[in-house]
Amino acid sequence: MWILSVLGALAILFVPSAVHSAQTYQIDPAHSSIVFSVAHLMVSRTTGVFREFSGEIAFSPDDLAGSFVRVTVPVSGIDTRHEARDEHLRKTDFFDAEHFPEITFVSREITSKEEGRYDVTGDMTLRGVTKEVVIPVQVLGPVLHPFGKGDVLGISAKFQVDRREYGLTWNRIMDNGGVLLGDIVDVEVNFELNSP
Repeated sequence: MWILSVLGALAILFVPSAVHSAQTYQIDPAHSSIVFSVAHLMVSRTTGVFREFSGEIAFSPDDLAGSFVRVTVPVSGIDTRHEARDEHLRKTDFFDAEHFPEITFVSREITSKEEGRYDVTGDMTLRGVTKEVVIPVQVLGPVLHPFGKGDVLGISAKFQVDRREYGLTWNRIMDNGGVLLGDIVDVEVNFELNSP
């Protein structure tokens, strides 16, 4: 009988791996944002946002192998507070939204760096081109939603994208020899995530 007791105790020791399995969350668009900026005329920066996005994220610090990030961003939701510019960005010079309506990111691996900080390696697809990128993220929470909506997780990330790598090469040479637009785009993501 004591052997059965020992085996039972050992079985219990291995149960926590299931208990700590990655929790699935949905992006709350009302409390989330994707903001970008790019150099303009070599003296300032133009900023914009994507008004629409969706995604599913599974996360547990104890189950990074079972954690993942999947985000979809419709190009139609781009907003730089200038309608003519936004229409140009949707055209073939830039995103070519008619043929490539979405930007996607699908993670392949999540690795821990330090307390609450991780590197998320995955495939970003933009304008039909897929590139591996490593995005450093900070994770806050989870906390219990005060209005009884389950657990809430916060994720923030800052990274850069070289638009030329995705075929966004349009530019103009200025009279002084400079260029109209920079090639490196700064991206800042802040997601508030709700458990189902």
